[in-house]
Amino acid sequence: MSISGITLMKGATGISVTGGTGTVHSADGLEVKSGIHVVDTTEANFILRPHGTFKNKPAARQQDGTWSKGIRNFNYTIPFLETDGSVSYPVFKGELNLPINMSVAMILQLRLMAAQSIMDSELDNYFNLGTIV
Repeated sequence: MSISGITLMKGATGISVTGGTGTVHSADGLEVKSGIHVVDTTEANFILRPHGTFKNKPAARQQDGTWSKGIRNFNYTIPFLETDGSVSYPVFKGELNLPINMSVAMILQLRLMAAQSIMDSELDNYFNLGTIV
């Protein structure tokens, strides 16, 4: 499927994840400026332990009286053992840039559209192969 022509549900009320096994992610003490670092506590191997970083930069009043956007960003990494024994660190990154007057309902709609963009099967070729046509 071409990216031009994908179908996303405007006004969706939720995203569901089915199957799998729940994993607990807990802070591991790694210092993150304006954020937190968590690890998958179900993975015993430290080197292969999935982990995520979540940061928040609140909106701030600028010298000219305007407000900057609030920024929330995260990344999630699942270490990957290569066939030669080395470890690679593939990462997914996401970021929200939000004006101060954006409602919680509007933020939810943005998140739902983004989640669909990440998980929609019509975009599998984009994420898996880099296909953009």
